Amino acid sequence: MPPLSFRVNEHYAQLSEIIPGLFICGVNGLTAANICAFRIQLVVNCTREVPNLKCLGQVPRMKLWVEDTPEEDLFAHFDMVADQVDN
Repeated sequence: MPPLSFRVNEHYAQLSEIIPGLFICGVNGLTAANICAFRIQLVVNCTREVPNLKCLGQVPRMKLWVEDTPEEDLFAHFDMVADQVDN
């Protein structure tokens, strides 16, 4: 299987802390080193095109098959994701 590669705007690839302990990043910011350094305990993958990467270790992952468009209804997922983040 060939390696995956993505063209990513570097501005959107950075890891940012939204509130203490809650982070957001693009695919390039999602690395095993960042997961370890920031003690990330859950990855919520909100893309259609990016698979849940096994190279991230044993951290639990959640996949939401959503489009990055203004029309996408993200509210439908909030309760389910919040329950996982809160645990």
